[in-house]
Amino acid sequence: MFASEIEQVVRDKNVLDIGCGHGAFTMSWGPLVEQITGLDVTSDFIHSGDPPCPANVRFFTSNTKAGLPFEREEFDVAYNRRGPTSAYLDVKRVVKEGGMILGLHPGDKLSVELSEWFPGLFEPLPPGTPVLENLLQRLEQGGLGHAELRNVSSIE
Repeated sequence: MFASEIEQVVRDKNVLDIGCGHGAFTMSWGPLVEQITGLDVTSDFIHSGDPPCPANVRFFTSNTKAGLPFEREEFDVAYNRRGPTSAYLDVKRVVKEGGMILGLHPGDKLSVELSEWFPGLFEPLPPGTPVLENLLQRLEQGGLGHAELRNVSSIE
């Protein structure tokens, strides 16, 4: 679902992939985008990709807790696919006015059954929705005026 939403907004755009990991998801958009930049804190991930990157795909190593290492309004679209929520504190600065920022994050109910299946190994999850509350706080602190959140559940 997230990939289909990304596909709808990245065509012919300058795109930022926050928390790109090894870069395969980043590189998959190369044929559709004007330029895509993958950002991850772990350089060993992003330098291990095969084959070599197309000319419109680039990778940076940086910790989002120190801010994003890009110019103001450098990107048309940014997405964060299970990446660091600290990026939301600075992402508004690097996305053009009217641009789009998409995120996909594990929720509060992820692995809720582990404490039941493995008592003593996993603690029960705290009450409430601390993951959602943290995400909302980051979005607010980052000055993102309009945020639409959807809760999607799936079973694998």
